[in-house]
Amino acid sequence: MLSRLPVRSKSWTPLFLLAVFVTRAQSRNAPLPLDLPAIACKPPVSSSFDGLRVFNGTAPILMAFHCGEKGSDTDACHAEYLDPAKPEDYQGDLIAPGATQGRWTCAMVGGWSGWIPTDRLAPVPSTPAITTQQWLGTWTNGHVGTQGDRLILTRSAAGHGEIHVEGRAHYTNIAHNVSSGEVSGDAVAKGPFLHILDHGEMPDCVLDLKYNLASGTFRAVDNQLCGGFDVSFDGTWRRTTSKH
Repeated sequence: MLSRLPVRSKSWTPLFLLAVFVTRAQSRNAPLPLDLPAIACKPPVSSSFDGLRVFNGTAPILMAFHCGEKGSDTDACHAEYLDPAKPEDYQGDLIAPGATQGRWTCAMVGGWSGWIPTDRLAPVPSTPAITTQQWLGTWTNGHVGTQGDRLILTRSAAGHGEIHVEGRAHYTNIAHNVSSGEVSGDAVAKGPFLHILDHGEMPDCVLDLKYNLASGTFRAVDNQLCGGFDVSFDGTWRRTTSKH
């Protein structure tokens, strides 16, 4: 499964088109590119849209990870193909790129990090444009294991068209133990996206929202650092109050 931040774990079922263990020589199903970096991928956190990217094109994208990580064979990687048409499968539309080596870029996709081809990255689109008014309100997420999850979007006191995002999420395990997490931060929308960084704890909690004009909902993806064990803001959110 994809390389995640090691801070905490979360239940996840692989949903990718193809997942194979590979070496630099070849995999069971296809040759692995010989120019894959043999060093660990550790992308930075991007604070603005200028540093973010989206996938370019619709063809499957090879993502390689565990390359050169401590405790692994420096000549071995694990690779999977991501389907840009199904970002919900790999939990993310916005991509935080880091170092480049040859034709490869170290990138964070949702809560996962690995090497992807640089030519498959494109700037964040400015369309379709979502108005501030469309973002505002109280939103809820009803995925399994949550109770009382809320995201409240209001106009930021900072002005300049910024939107303030305040939220809380919970996770209840089978023993009825409850973990919780919070997010708070300002963001400026670009196209259908909001990119929120909460500097309240280290490392930063990152929350990305993508608005769906057809349904009037948005899909959220966090970097798995926004709360306690198994707490996540991931999922589809629906407005429950009138806009402010």
